[in-house]
Amino acid sequence: MRMITALLAFLMLAASAALPAQQMPAQSPEAFVETIVEDVLTDVEARRTELKSQPEKLRALVIDGILPHVDFPYVSQLVLGKYWRTADEAQRQRFMREFQRLLLRTYADALLAYDDQEIRYLPSRRDESRRDARVRTQVVPRGQDPIAVNYRLYRTDAGEWKVFDVVVEGVSLVTSYRDTFAREIEQDGLDSLIANLKNHEPPAALQDVAS
Repeated sequence: MRMITALLAFLMLAASAALPAQQMPAQSPEAFVETIVEDVLTDVEARRTELKSQPEKLRALVIDGILPHVDFPYVSQLVLGKYWRTADEAQRQRFMREFQRLLLRTYADALLAYDDQEIRYLPSRRDESRRDARVRTQVVPRGQDPIAVNYRLYRTDAGEWKVFDVVVEGVSLVTSYRDTFAREIEQDGLDSLIANLKNHEPPAALQDVAS
């Protein structure tokens, strides 16, 4: 169940950019996260039977409604870390393409795994002069302890909020992927990692959280 929560959290990272700028009212980061999360999950719940029986519609939902709005160059830089700087342009483009496909599979699985868990939005303190923020939430599976899910955001020059990481029970999704990928690159090289992304599983750190 905690793995499902982690996958859903990363889905929300992508969905955070799913509304065009002209539809984004000035709002607090807390209100922003709540609006995005509730809208996405409401749509999933309403279409669950359709999406489960027609995988192509599930893929289309992710491809058309979420993936085009992800800042993949930035997320890819965070995930590759120092290896982004040493990669050539062709390697960067191939990594982004395969990483996007990995996230597509992850998002599709997470969408169908969601089972109407309660989501609590917790109060937080924030320095209004800062451009970054953290939004604290809890996901409450039936009969289980709450799972802490914290969203890290930054405010663009246009005043929009963008989520750039999600931390589930103290485990950063971006950092987990970065650590996992770094070990593979150090052992076999970046080209090998790119070639193997099609078979990649969630990071080991998140599997530990799920246990």
